[in-house]
Amino acid sequence: MKTWQKIVVIILLLGIGVFALFYFFNKITVPTPVEDGESVLFPGFEKNDGTQGGAGGETVSETKKITLSKISDVAAFDFWISKDTGEIYYITDEGRIFSGKDGEDVNLNTQQLNALNSISPSTSGKKILASFGDPQKPRWGIFDVVDGVWKPLSEEITLLAWGKDEDTLVGVVESEKNYNLSSFDLSKNPIKATVIIKDFRMKDVSFVWKNPDSLFILERPSASIKGRLWEFNTKTAILKRIDPGTSGLTVLWNAARDHALRFANPNNLLVTNGSLEPLSPLTITTLPQKCGFGAQTLYCFTPQNEEQFLGYSLPDDYLQNKFYSTDTLVSINLSTDESETLFETGTGEFIPIDGWHPQENASSIFFVNKYDRFVYRADISSTENTPKQNEPSQEINQENNEPSPFN
Repeated sequence: MKTWQKIVVIILLLGIGVFALFYFFNKITVPTPVEDGESVLFPGFEKNDGTQGGAGGETVSETKKITLSKISDVAAFDFWISKDTGEIYYITDEGRIFSGKDGEDVNLNTQQLNALNSISPSTSGKKILASFGDPQKPRWGIFDVVDGVWKPLSEEITLLAWGKDEDTLVGVVESEKNYNLSSFDLSKNPIKATVIIKDFRMKDVSFVWKNPDSLFILERPSASIKGRLWEFNTKTAILKRIDPGTSGLTVLWNAARDHALRFANPNNLLVTNGSLEPLSPLTITTLPQKCGFGAQTLYCFTPQNEEQFLGYSLPDDYLQNKFYSTDTLVSINLSTDESETLFETGTGEFIPIDGWHPQENASSIFFVNKYDRFVYRADISSTENTPKQNEPSQEINQENNEPSPFN
């Protein structure tokens, strides 16, 4: 072979190699997370369609079949489920609330909020309590899915949580430099406030009511600060410290308040009873914010790269969206402590999922994927059942910019 022919062959081989590398790396590219306030669909994944590919997002194990579908039309701040009807509701960053449907979602209100901080659904899911505005001095409002309107609360209230029922709130009132822990009776007009503790000076805390007369008070979780936990008896007025101080302390209670998931930095997870007495340690790596209680089951999204996950300051870095994880969904039976892997994301037919706030409803698990912030549903069935047919994708609802009732 002549010299010029050898050169031509070498050039052709180099060109083929470059093309092959370019094709390979484009094939394995994983979608990256979006910035806060933005949303994007993963390629080939439309609402009520499965994950990428023609299989409809289904995977079959020895006993379970998982069908994954997207529920929300738009990116969500968070979601909740009606206990009575099983209806799925979700709220956007602007405070717009939708009822999630297989077809086009129903827009329950067009009023908007300024800088939504947090929401807390009532026990039945008929109402939500929302915090918005300046996180250091937030405003509060209640949304009733029946009335379909936001109801603003007093600007003097600096901290709030649900009380013993849907007509009761508990929180802190600041008035002329006085701070009182009070209960609020929503059934009265105007709302009636009753002082529980005078001169309440705890800062950066959250409340969880445990029926009939116990109030848990938990400091904001942080890896750099040893958070404390108290239990206050509203009948005897006795304040008891449950935890003297634990780094990263985070607690997730179930709806009945008879079980809880307790996290301590860096990776200490315990299932406890309602009084936070240990029942069983967990060997999984995750955070309570990535878990949710079902009737008899604890569901958790666990990062597949545990070493990388534990290399961050937890729970701070995760709550501040400094990183994202690709997860596996596992279930843990609260009676037998047996665990089961339901599905792994980022492999096969499944897109990468950073799961947040999983909730059980019938035979489905609902959750938010932090990568795109849409609400998803994982339908779980036995392999004997016939595959579920997904609905066609629907158009996203149009924005309505009506004035906020809080301005």
